Amino acid sequence: MSLVTLQSSLLDQIGYDEATQEMVVLFKTGGRYVFVDVPHAAYLSLMSADSVGKHFLRNIKGKFEFRME
Repeated sequence: MSLVTLQSSLLDQIGYDEATQEMVVLFKTGGRYVFVDVPHAAYLSLMSADSVGKHFLRNIKGKFEFRME
């Protein structure tokens, strides 16, 4: 999975694997989280948001299970 570098004060990079529906999120603070069962549409919506950080906080965090790596 390749990661995309973002212009965000909260998020550093994001990657998505459509086959497994896993989304990797790297935070500016250094944390790495893998969100599971994320629909492709949710990933596309995040990546097209005006504010990726705000969209993440409203629509991803707390909505999908995750594991820390």
